[in-house]
Amino acid sequence: MASEVALSLVLLAGAGLALRSFARLSAVDPGFDPSGLLVVDVATPEARYPDAGAIARFYRTYVEALGMEPGITAAGAVMIPPLTRGGFGGTFSILGKDETNDRRMQVRPVTGGYFESLRIPLKRGRVLKASDHESTQPVAVISEDAARRYWPGEDPIGKRIRIHVSIGLKEPPREIVGIVGDVHIRSLDQQPGPVVYVPHAQYAAEEMSVFVRTPGDPMMVLPALKVRLAQIDREIALTRVRTGDQIVGAAVAQPRFRMVLLGLFAGIAVVLAAVGLYGVMAFAVGQRRSELGLRMALGVDARDVLRLVLRQGLTPVVAGVIVGLLASAALTRVMTGLLYEIQPFDPLTLVAVSLLLTLVATAACYVPARRATRIDPLAAFRR
Repeated sequence: MASEVALSLVLLAGAGLALRSFARLSAVDPGFDPSGLLVVDVATPEARYPDAGAIARFYRTYVEALGMEPGITAAGAVMIPPLTRGGFGGTFSILGKDETNDRRMQVRPVTGGYFESLRIPLKRGRVLKASDHESTQPVAVISEDAARRYWPGEDPIGKRIRIHVSIGLKEPPREIVGIVGDVHIRSLDQQPGPVVYVPHAQYAAEEMSVFVRTPGDPMMVLPALKVRLAQIDREIALTRVRTGDQIVGAAVAQPRFRMVLLGLFAGIAVVLAAVGLYGVMAFAVGQRRSELGLRMALGVDARDVLRLVLRQGLTPVVAGVIVGLLASAALTRVMTGLLYEIQPFDPLTLVAVSLLLTLVATAACYVPARRATRIDPLAAFRR
C-alpha cells in the first residue's frame, strides 16, 4: 500500500509540474495577435522570377491585391513567420560608433502591411511600408530587445547599421526608422531576442509566408487568396495553410502532450492505489469483524472504532506520501529541461498533490471504516 501511494505521488508530482509549466507557457504573450489570422506559404519559381526586382514586384502586387479584398482588413508577408524553429540571421555593425561585427540578430524581410496584419505594436518611429522599395533609401526597423541590448540609454532612431549575413551578401548601410514590440521568433519558452526587419523589396526572398487578417473565420477568405494568386500567376500554388491560432497551438503542442501523458499515468496510478486501499481495508475489516464486535460490545464508541480503522489504513498512506515526496524531489529533477518558469522541487505542487492523494486515500479507507462501525456485536460473535 505504501509503495502504491509513493509511486502515485511521484507520477502526480510530475503531472502537476507539467500542468503548471503548460499553464505558464500558454499565458506567454507571443508578441502578436493570432486571432483572425490566416497564413499561407508562397514560393516564386526561379525560371519566371530570375531577379530580386521581379520577386519583389510579385509579392508587392499580391499583398496589395489581398489588402483590397472584402473581408480582409490587413495583409503582409514575412520570410520566416514567428514561432518557427528555423531562422535567418547574422551580425551587424553600428556605423559611426563601434563598428565591430559582433552584434547578433535575426533578419526578417517583410512587406508593407506585415506589422499591421499581425498587430505587432509600434513603439517609436514608423513601420516599413510598400513605399520602401529597391530604389529608395535602405531602411530597417528593429525590435525592442535589439534597442535595449545594443543602444542602452540611447534612441536608435536615425542610427545607421550594416547587416552581415552568413551568405556573404554585401549590404548597404541602413537607417533605423522604427522600433516595434518583441515577438517570439523561435518558441514561447525562449526569449524573443533581437530582430532586424528590412523591406522585402530591398532584401527579396523567394519563399514568403503571407498573413491576412479577417474579422471572422480566417479560413473563409482562403478561396479569395487562391483567386488573387491565380490572377497574378496561375502556375504558383499556395502551400501549408494554417491559422494564427494553429501556429501558437503548435508552439505548445509538445508541452501539452507531456502534460496529458503524465496526467493519464498519474490518474491511473491514483485509481489503482485507491482501489487497492479499499480492497485491503475491506479485507482487514472482514478479518477483524469479531474483534471489532467485541470492542463495541464492551462499550467502545463507534467514532473510536472509525478512528481505529482509519488510523490502520492511513498509516501506510502517510509513509507512502513521505517516501513519495523524497522520491519526487529526486526524480522530478530530470524534468528540468522540460519545464517553463517552474522549478522541479516546487513546494506548491508537491503540497497540492500530497493533499490530493491523501484525500483520495482517506475516501478509499473511509467506506470500510464506516462499515466497521455498523457491525452487530451479536452477529459478529455468532460467526
